[in-house]
Amino acid sequence: MFGIGLLSVFTFSAQFALAVAIVRRLDRALYGRYAIVATITIIAVQVMVCGGDNAALRFVPEFVVRGGGRAVRLLAVLLVAQLLVVWAALTAVYALGLSGTFAHVFNQPTADLLLLALALAPLTAFQGLLQKFLTAAFRVGAQFVAALVTFAVAFGLVLTWAHTPAHVVVALAVGSACGDIALLASLRTAWSTLPAESGSLPVRRVMRYSVSSMWATLLNLIVTRQTETVILGAFVASTVVASYNVAYAMPGRVLDFIPAVLYSIGVASVAEAFTVDRTSLPRAIDLYYRALFIVTAPVAVAGAALGGVLTVTLFGTAYEGSGHVCQTFFALMPLMLLSAPYVLVVRALEKVWLMTCVLAAEATINVGLDLLLIPRWGIWGAVAAVAMTFTLCVAINLTVYGRLDRTVRPPWQAILRYFAASAPLALLVLPTFWLGAPAALVLGLVLAVPLWLVSARLLGLCGPAEQTMIAALPLPSPAARAIRRALGV
Repeated sequence: MFGIGLLSVFTFSAQFALAVAIVRRLDRALYGRYAIVATITIIAVQVMVCGGDNAALRFVPEFVVRGGGRAVRLLAVLLVAQLLVVWAALTAVYALGLSGTFAHVFNQPTADLLLLALALAPLTAFQGLLQKFLTAAFRVGAQFVAALVTFAVAFGLVLTWAHTPAHVVVALAVGSACGDIALLASLRTAWSTLPAESGSLPVRRVMRYSVSSMWATLLNLIVTRQTETVILGAFVASTVVASYNVAYAMPGRVLDFIPAVLYSIGVASVAEAFTVDRTSLPRAIDLYYRALFIVTAPVAVAGAALGGVLTVTLFGTAYEGSGHVCQTFFALMPLMLLSAPYVLVVRALEKVWLMTCVLAAEATINVGLDLLLIPRWGIWGAVAAVAMTFTLCVAINLTVYGRLDRTVRPPWQAILRYFAASAPLALLVLPTFWLGAPAALVLGLVLAVPLWLVSARLLGLCGPAEQTMIAALPLPSPAARAIRRALGV
């Protein structure tokens, strides 16, 4: 589990470094065009995978335990064939029917770029599928090597060769192809230990699970990803799209990253263990909330203070106007996470169908607000749409999911204490008024950790529940001791 956490940290860092490099290589107009296509491609890749990645995580361990080596191989063939069929159909529908409409809404260069991205998308989709097979086989080292190869190749090509959006798309595809080769070699080694002929594949069961999980993933993407990028592109100049996408970049990635890493390194595994005994579910959710917000609170407050200088330092003075939007998104970030732990309740009670219905309603609200506010107010209409969507989604999630088990509730007092301990980090905004962006950012980052630790100690932030949470994380003993010592326990 700790290895998966490290892999998540590396993947986040590599993807963010690559995103910064892409912004730096393209001017604002070209980056805005790329941002529109990249957002659509992310959704298209999920359609191509068609939930196959989740199916691999669900069924590979089951087949391995039963000695079904043949079933694992048949599952791989089925999911790859499914990916290729959906990709061919999606690309054909766009090329033969939708490209003209897309060119009319946006422009011809953007439409052509999307066709190129769709043509190369299977390389990325295939990598995601292979990664899940290796995760199911607990081959974290192989994934790390593949991620390193993918990043090194793509980053090198972007820095040395790519100077147009099409070049960037090709560079990322070549990186994914190199990663695919590394993953295939590792997967072949992992499968060599499986029985040659054993087990049958429950095709209907796999397909039902795969397709249903795809809908949940797609709807979640619409709610949490910057779909505003695409709608902005239909109503404003691509330079405005670029500014919005850059402003959302860091907060959006953090919004994805913190829950994912905490889930990976053990909080979720602890919670799942507790769900075996339903009476322990409230304690599991309580631990997850504490782990989530003890990290999120200081990041959100510090980000709201330093988001402006962070944007200028990373992306250049051309995006200075994006700074205030970035700060706003950091302030909004904790809002969406308020209901995130309830996913554990849904899974524990096997109510995934309910989650899909809720996500469908929330996705409709999100797109509706985008269409209502963006044409009139542009980039700040998009920000308002995100804020209203997050607020409504949290209210819906807490109301609907809270009724599944009324003994489960967020630890509101603990969450408020975490934000109270993080409040002094808002002072980091002061140096930004008289120092240049890089100097203010460096000073803020240097002061942030000691300032938060002092505040946390003064407020006695690490009580018995937090100590239990730290003990539950599968961290190396020295790391756990260092965390306790820093928090004064």
